[in-house]
Amino acid sequence: MHKNLKIGNIYIDFTYKYDDFFADKIEAFETHVLNKDFKSMYVHVEDKIEIPQRPVTLFFKNRYKMETHKDCYIVTIEENEVKHLIYYTYDYKDIVITLSSKIKDRLAEFEYVLSGILFFDIALSENYLPVHATCISYKDFTFLLLGSSEEKTHQTISFLSAFPDAVLINEDKPLLFYQNNQAHVCGSPWSGERAIKKDIIKPLDYIFFINPASESEILPLDKSVKTSELNRNVHRANQEFLFEKTTKLVNTVTSNIPIFQFNSTYSISSSIELVRFMKEGNNLDNLISIKL
Repeated sequence: MHKNLKIGNIYIDFTYKYDDFFADKIEAFETHVLNKDFKSMYVHVEDKIEIPQRPVTLFFKNRYKMETHKDCYIVTIEENEVKHLIYYTYDYKDIVITLSSKIKDRLAEFEYVLSGILFFDIALSENYLPVHATCISYKDFTFLLLGSSEEKTHQTISFLSAFPDAVLINEDKPLLFYQNNQAHVCGSPWSGERAIKKDIIKPLDYIFFINPASESEILPLDKSVKTSELNRNVHRANQEFLFEKTTKLVNTVTSNIPIFQFNSTYSISSSIELVRFMKEGNNLDNLISIKL
């Protein structure tokens, strides 16, 4: 299958094998514009994958990295055979993901995961920050919920129960970026199961770190805590030259977006009070806490 995709302002020529994880997600991002600078990502399956004849520059567990000044191979070996092989140029103009047919019934899963990792590397290279978060838009507010998978799931279910007309933009890794000096967020085909199947870009208003509690409460956070917590929840790129971009984007976000700790009971009432908090435009930077 082949699609030309526009995600935010990122253009990708994407060729993939399986629709299992992309069904009903990818079409929303399809574009017919051709006069753009497309990145090429190609996924295919081989019965036997040959190891590239290059010096190994890094080895970790069962993974080999073979880098030159312009491109890179990453080889993953299992039971003395190549499980998958990733190739990309450092400008991400050309990406090839080769999967071993011996993966069998997990081929679609590996395709989705590995193509997602490479896409998020592309996003970082284009100054988009992929965040492990759930992104929800409701009325005039768009916000991110950060926490463990279980915490995000519980809070998302609670919020959608309280506000069924809320829009779940992405519940895996929404992309945070700046446009006209305003923070925005968008989804992608790598979006989680429940995310809405639409291409939506919204200004970002709040970020909340979820903490399970017996009583709902919102706490302000020090800049250092905001930075460390956000760093724990962003996509980590394969290449060191993208680390500086990540650091710069995280610092920009923590300096410009209201970020709070949300102690949640995962109840409908807790979600209702969260909306009330956003509507009132509370700025708690100089307060200890607010009980909802």
